[in-house]
Amino acid sequence: MSLKMKAPSGSGEAYEPVAAGTYPAVCTMVVDLGTQESSYQGEIKHQQKVLLMFELSEDAGKRNDGTPQTLSRRYTASLHEKSTLRKDLKSWRGKDFTDAELAEFTPAKLLGKGCMLSVTHGTVGDKTYANISGVMALPKGMPAVTPAGEVIVFDMDDKNAPMAYEGLPGWIQNIIAKSPEFKALDGGKAGAAAADEEF
Repeated sequence: MSLKMKAPSGSGEAYEPVAAGTYPAVCTMVVDLGTQESSYQGEIKHQQKVLLMFELSEDAGKRNDGTPQTLSRRYTASLHEKSTLRKDLKSWRGKDFTDAELAEFTPAKLLGKGCMLSVTHGTVGDKTYANISGVMALPKGMPAVTPAGEVIVFDMDDKNAPMAYEGLPGWIQNIIAKSPEFKALDGGKAGAAAADEEF
């Protein structure tokens, strides 16, 4: 699979948020974000994160540039029974995992899989954002959305990670560049370059 793809704009161009509702979608990107720092109620945490990107059906309309609407969600990379990722995967699959399935599961298996996304709106300051509030199985008989472009997996354990990184959207590159795992790749050169680049 070629990891070269046209990276959509990560900043600068304002898009109208996807209207709230439920849409057929397909998982087009699975991204290892590495260990990310977060703060909750004054407590600093360092957790491994993964990002799932979804392309929505034409029901969601198009972006200003004519490309399909996309939404992403970041998860803590945990399959603990109380984790958000496990909850969404259970809803998406329509059933929970067996112990054997859990032992063999990798997020890359989600690539190209169809689903239904529940989209809600949230407001920060004067901006309204569309958020994924739930991931569900496609209704029986409903065809999956066909991705408009390439689908991609980014795994920092892959020997080609520095090259694959170049094919990711800039805003995702900047998140990855903050992780210690990526800074260790290529002697830290790639991570340092991305961290210095403003968007």
